[in-house]
Amino acid sequence: MGHEQRVRAFYDYAGPAFEALMDDIWHHGDPAAEARGQSPRQAAQALEERLVRLAGLRPGHRALDFGSGVGGATVHMAAVTGAAFVGLSNNEWLSQRARRLAAERGLADRVQFLTVGDEDYTTLAAWPDVCFDAITFYESVCHLPRKEQFFRSAHRLLKPGGALVGIDWLQRPFGAYQTPEEIAHFIDPVNDTICLAGLGTLHDLRGDAGGRRVRRHPRRGPLSRRPLLGQHTAGGPTEVARLRRPRW
Repeated sequence: MGHEQRVRAFYDYAGPAFEALMDDIWHHGDPAAEARGQSPRQAAQALEERLVRLAGLRPGHRALDFGSGVGGATVHMAAVTGAAFVGLSNNEWLSQRARRLAAERGLADRVQFLTVGDEDYTTLAAWPDVCFDAITFYESVCHLPRKEQFFRSAHRLLKPGGALVGIDWLQRPFGAYQTPEEIAHFIDPVNDTICLAGLGTLHDLRGDAGGRRVRRHPRRGPLSRRPLLGQHTAGGPTEVARLRRPRW
């Protein structure tokens, strides 16, 4: 069984547990909102609102949410921006739950959830060039063994001025875990248990996205969650905290 197939199978049994623990939003929250004492759900929604503001989403826009899970983040982003969203997952159970949520929130006309093939992320071939105003992701790219192919495909789909925004897990030295071998001793069992495809460092992910400048948001511990945004120029994205396609 390939890694992508393992991810799909993982959510068959982990999905109901995650839903019981976290309801319909499965990503972490904005650190500033957490520091203000907001609940995990409020902090997560604050992060979503922060990222869609950075992306400039508004009514009439169309966005792709990669790794949409059971749909809570996707539906909330659609509700606060007025934009239309397409949520993607490779697990039909997740997509079914997400579709039900969109219907319950009265947003089924603007939010759709599709189940794609395990390796379709490498090309996103179902969509033509320059068809989305933004692409979002929340702790989903970490599952992909071929991250650079996802970023390349995402860039192809963005309209001029479109943005790629998201947050994901990375690894970094911390405490007793300093060398690659020491970090691997800690992190490899984590990756294996929850089907992460080798987190890599911030430098690695910048390379996958073609980024050159980074805005750091360190977290405690050898796992680090960081918002990833970036600005696209003719030569590719130049900043991982605001990936935006040029307007020509």
